[in-house]
Amino acid sequence: MRDLRKWSVRRPIVSPREQFRLVIFGVQGSGKGTQAELIAKRFGLTHVATGDIFRREVSHQTKLGKLAARYLTAGKLVSDAVTNAMVAKRLRRADVRRRGFILDGYPRNANQLRALHRFRQLTHAIEIRLPEHEAVRRITGRRSCRCGHVYHLEYNPPSRPGRCDYCGRRLYIRDDDRPAVIRRRIRDYQRQTTPLLDYFRRRGKLLAVDGQPPIPTVFKSILAQLKSPLASEIFPT
Repeated sequence: MRDLRKWSVRRPIVSPREQFRLVIFGVQGSGKGTQAELIAKRFGLTHVATGDIFRREVSHQTKLGKLAARYLTAGKLVSDAVTNAMVAKRLRRADVRRRGFILDGYPRNANQLRALHRFRQLTHAIEIRLPEHEAVRRITGRRSCRCGHVYHLEYNPPSRPGRCDYCGRRLYIRDDDRPAVIRRRIRDYQRQTTPLLDYFRRRGKLLAVDGQPPIPTVFKSILAQLKSPLASEIFPT
């Protein structure tokens, strides 16, 4: 735990110029990562994704990265303490302080939200709603290749069925993309993240959109919500 003290934050890190501090929520398959990228580009925000943070810290073999690698190697979720420290470190960087941010994949539970509020107060939360059956349908259509390329049988199929366009290898279904695993992750999301949605809803900070339409339509719905009176303070028309 001593390794984490270096990144603890005892007072808010807020630039006077910073206005945009968002978080996006959604079950696996809802497209929240794609929408987070679009929102970041539209408003000039920094897209802060926990997956990117983990990969960078682990690849650079930082102290936090080495701590995270212990969990990942054992097939476990990275602890809240390590995750909180990584996110705190990322949010201290100049691009976030200068431009504001949209969080993707964090916070996932009440402990992480409390940690986040010790050094950042969020302006709004965006929820992309997607029924379980649609999430399962979308994700089970994924096919992966050992070379790293990912396809979708409906949205991005390979030229030759079952074969990678780049290396010709046979495509496979990842364990995480199987129905039973998807449903378990949705249960985990509902158990851990629903209380966070309720928290933002009670404070009038939750903007919810339907995630079933095509990507451009969902994005337009998000923009309409952000330009509503609820968000007019930080997204003036």
